[in-house]
Amino acid sequence: MDGIPENAPPEVGNPNPDFPDDPHAVYRSAFAHAPIGIAVVSIDGRWLHMNESVCRIVGYTESELRKLRFQDITHPEDLEVDLEYVREMLRKERTHYRMEKRYFHRSGRVIWIELSVSLLWNSDGTPKYFISQFNDISSRKQMELELRQREELFRRLTDDTPAMLWMSDADLRCHHFNKSSLAFTGRTLEEELGLGWLNAVHPDDREDCLKACERGFATRRTFKLVYRLRRRDGEYRIIEDVCSPRFDPAGEFCGYIGVCLDITDQLNTETELRAALEAARDANQAKSTFLAMMSHEIRTPLHSIIGFTHLLLDSGISTEHRNLVSPILSGGEMLLAVINDILDYSKIEAGEVELERIRFSLPQCIAEVSELFSARAAEKDLKFHCTICSDVPELVVGDFNRLRQILMNLLSNAVKFTARGKVTVAVSGEACTEERLLVHFIIQDTGIGFPKEKAAQLFQPFRQLDASTTRKFGGTGLGLAICKRLVDAMQGRMYVESAPDEGSAFHLYLPFERAPASALAVPQTPLPTSQNPAMRPIATLSPAARAAKILVAEDNETNRRLIVQLLKRMGLAEPTLVENGRAAVQACSNEAFDLVLMDCQMPVMDGYEATRRLRKIFSGQKPAIVALTAAALDGDREKALQAGMDDYLTKPIRAELLAAVIERIAQAAERAT
Repeated sequence: MDGIPENAPPEVGNPNPDFPDDPHAVYRSAFAHAPIGIAVVSIDGRWLHMNESVCRIVGYTESELRKLRFQDITHPEDLEVDLEYVREMLRKERTHYRMEKRYFHRSGRVIWIELSVSLLWNSDGTPKYFISQFNDISSRKQMELELRQREELFRRLTDDTPAMLWMSDADLRCHHFNKSSLAFTGRTLEEELGLGWLNAVHPDDREDCLKACERGFATRRTFKLVYRLRRRDGEYRIIEDVCSPRFDPAGEFCGYIGVCLDITDQLNTETELRAALEAARDANQAKSTFLAMMSHEIRTPLHSIIGFTHLLLDSGISTEHRNLVSPILSGGEMLLAVINDILDYSKIEAGEVELERIRFSLPQCIAEVSELFSARAAEKDLKFHCTICSDVPELVVGDFNRLRQILMNLLSNAVKFTARGKVTVAVSGEACTEERLLVHFIIQDTGIGFPKEKAAQLFQPFRQLDASTTRKFGGTGLGLAICKRLVDAMQGRMYVESAPDEGSAFHLYLPFERAPASALAVPQTPLPTSQNPAMRPIATLSPAARAAKILVAEDNETNRRLIVQLLKRMGLAEPTLVENGRAAVQACSNEAFDLVLMDCQMPVMDGYEATRRLRKIFSGQKPAIVALTAAALDGDREKALQAGMDDYLTKPIRAELLAAVIERIAQAAERAT
């Protein structure tokens, strides 16, 4: 360089002006202010020199520490390990050692330090002193403790749960299985880790599992898998696996966690239940078919028995003959009542009863039923009294026919089981509002009664409180069971109070809606003829009705004869008769009829198919078609109407109901013209 001789001597003085002249001062300053604790400790453990960090970490002043040895503040459980390391250095078996140990802070609390110790030697080979460096790691140790506790809790939770649990890394390599998983598969943890989760999945299910995992990763949402998993014995079981993608605090994807259940048995049970349900449905259908067949087979001859008996009683026979014929009618109608009870209970049990909501006069309904049983009570010299309180409204909305059925059953029992005394009906309104009210019915008698403990048995089907009761009074044991189920269906309540030889009081609470007076629509279903002496057996028809031209399609000869007689007694001309549906279609194609009385079950072609064909052939509603059927199950009426029929009558056919239908059809036809 210019101006400097090549062989110039080195510059005299401090070669580094930024470094102090006294380097020892630098070292002393670094020692004193180091962020970690640094101490010089004698061979016997006394504190000789220490920096500020040592005092800060252990809480002692420098003068206090000089009076102590490191052994004095070391936790007893760590002291022996520490001293053994010291002895090994003194034996020159190691030059230094590192350890984590516990000190007692001056306040008495335990602190954790990370310690590094070196031994300095004199020139003569004797040990001089120890240099100790340490830092307070109490916070880190506390975090590690909490982490271990959480891991232990997680381990216990996962191992004790009956659900199977697994965890994987981002490449679907599983690294954790709980005890339930290992117990299920029958493999050890090493075997599981060696096999790999996906390899145990059925080959046909692997692709779907991978796609589901990819979707879960993409959406960061929990997802469900259903797949077959192979156990150690080779059996595949069906697994439902709820999986979630896992992400670390930085948001990086780190794998999946899955909670599994073996649903094989559940699915098998569901399959068995579905099969059982299907079998139950088939059985129920078979029962319905059987009931329909029995209804048809029993009602068909009853139709003839009751119908011809009515005609005979109305033909002016002598008193002697009337006394002989009347029991035939009574027996036929008792048999019909039994059939109706069985059909009613079957429909209720199958949940096939639909309640109607129609407007009707509640006092009128009660009065009509009471009038009927007042006459029966009089025949047994019983007093009968009916009281309707003023708080019972005139018009309500509810199921008129079901209410009447319940009242008739209760009053029938009251009269039947009472030999002396009286039968009373009391009706009052309770819990009334502007829109709804609760009506309280009490049907009380002075009959045979029964013990209080047998009250619950009374409403069970096919049960009588005493076998002798059945022999003496008859009955199916279904009436009260039907009433109870109907009351429940109507969201009401029913109970009984009774004592032997003191009579019974049946309490019935039923809710109704109030109805405005202008909306009155009283049902036109009359009481059975045999139960209502005031009703004439054959109604008087209008000229238009008597002029109707009628076709009767009926395969049973006796029933045809009965219908002919009924129509003649009503003043109608003799109808045209055919034996099946095909003949009915042909007859209507050749001749104009006002009305077809169509039996539903006939050979060659039934009444439903014949009706559908007639509706296709003829436009409009002429001829009118009325179903005559011995089927009386729920749905039979709807089936007839859907086929195109105008009305529906069940056998045994009541003459007054047949007359009402003919009159209604005649009036409708007259209005149409």
